Amino acid sequence: MKGRREAWSAGPCFAPILAMTVAAACAVGPTRTGLRAEDVRDLVPAASAIRMETLDEIVRLGARVDPRRLPEMPLSLLLLSVRIDRESEDLRSLPAADGAEREDDLWVVVPGGRATVFPAECLREVEVLTNGDRATGKFRFRREGLGEGLVEFSAERIDDRFRIVEFRLPAVGATTRLGADGLWRWSERR
Repeated sequence: MKGRREAWSAGPCFAPILAMTVAAACAVGPTRTGLRAEDVRDLVPAASAIRMETLDEIVRLGARVDPRRLPEMPLSLLLLSVRIDRESEDLRSLPAADGAEREDDLWVVVPGGRATVFPAECLREVEVLTNGDRATGKFRFRREGLGEGLVEFSAERIDDRFRIVEFRLPAVGATTRLGADGLWRWSERR
């Protein structure tokens, strides 16, 4: 399978960001012949985001909520929901620089009334392989107060623009896929 490969690397993520503006095109990538690493960096914050209504429900219910029973499971919620039995370089917890663990400080607001724990600044070492209208890749992330690790993804060209349609956390065998209704759903280990 031949394809176009591209890579990008960024420096460390800084202290938690409370708000961020992402270009309106972030929900669906820019028109290009192939998906580029910098496009992935623009796409991930919106693609990994949760609706504010769902976030409000989680905050209201607290520890009593089973995230797998929520109407959506984007990457941000998937990462917060998985159990890390054995930490590794592919997924491990990372305490906040100030030692405080405030989950509400992790969320970054993105356009469309959504919030993510994956601001673009925390993405590192993005790799993409594009083959026609499909692309696969991976990126490393580092976010103080959350963790660091590896995320794999799949993307498809829809209406001349790439959209991420699947995220995988290989360290724990967890996957979330974008449904036809536009909501992300948890998928068991393959």
